[in-house]
Amino acid sequence: MSRLLALGLALALGACSLFMPAAWRSFRADPDDAAPAITAAIESKQLQVDELDEGKRQISTGWASFSSGVDRTRERYVVTWNRDEGDGSLVIYVRHEAQDQEIGERQSWGAVYHDGKKETALLNAITKELEARQKGL
Repeated sequence: MSRLLALGLALALGACSLFMPAAWRSFRADPDDAAPAITAAIESKQLQVDELDEGKRQISTGWASFSSGVDRTRERYVVTWNRDEGDGSLVIYVRHEAQDQEIGERQSWGAVYHDGKKETALLNAITKELEARQKGL
């Protein structure tokens, strides 16, 4: 019975990961500092902001393409933020999205996959920027 419960729990968590951003962090910071800190962190990674929608509290980078021989990959980041009404913290979500180009009759992009290490790296850069803003740097 416990194996069945563990399997059910693993499947439920796996299903949630398809819908929930892959990485998040909570901060004691002003939500108004989120967009400038996120933008600065993105630029520190030599990426460009493609879309900034403060109403939706979302920033997306443009797709960056990479080639390795005949293989092509593209990737981008989608960062969202909100205020947790329960404890008043600022919660920032980072989702890395990558796709490989599929070659066939017609070239198209394959399924989206994620890289947790890249999400963590961008979250670390955002943390650094928020801390600098809180110190007034």
